[in-house]
Amino acid sequence: QTTQPQCAGAWAIGNVCTPNPCPQPPGTCCASAGTCTLVGQAQCVAVWTVGGSCSPNPCQPASVQVQIVRIGSGKGTVTSTPAGISCGAACLASFNVGEMVTLDAAADANSEFVGWSGGPCTGAAACSFTVGPPVTVMAEFRCKADFDGSGDVSVQDIFEYLNAWFAGDPRADLDGVSGISVQDIFGFLDIWFGGC
Repeated sequence: QTTQPQCAGAWAIGNVCTPNPCPQPPGTCCASAGTCTLVGQAQCVAVWTVGGSCSPNPCQPASVQVQIVRIGSGKGTVTSTPAGISCGAACLASFNVGEMVTLDAAADANSEFVGWSGGPCTGAAACSFTVGPPVTVMAEFRCKADFDGSGDVSVQDIFEYLNAWFAGDPRADLDGVSGISVQDIFGFLDIWFGGC
């Protein structure tokens, strides 16, 4: 049996007494069904365990900020699922702790997406993660005229591109249509003079 003094800080699901001499203390919620670890109302400001079984649950999910910073010589847009992030150079949005967020990057016409860095994101594919502490994620976009990948567009990029074009380097197929052609040179110079 559970004595009344013990009920002030703990409450067990499945107590065989009816009625239960130990009612759930006010201002608490079940953090996980089955074990019913109690979370005090004061703790709910900063933390909330997904799976609470109380309805209505007195503990609302804490929200934290996810920040996106675009880096590199190119341009593009980062969006999120669920909605909240849709931006270019920099932005931030709040998501609930424990929520699954997916970030997608789309490069502008004259740029390409290089990849993610910072926080839970790496590589160039869509990035999915469970929200925990606040994070800052960098999204790197490269201008197609930044052929050497130095981070800026310079005359050196023209020389690098022409060397690749004459060598038959697949990277010189700028438009991705019908292999390497003279049209790719014009396309590259158009981006180089026009910028990203």
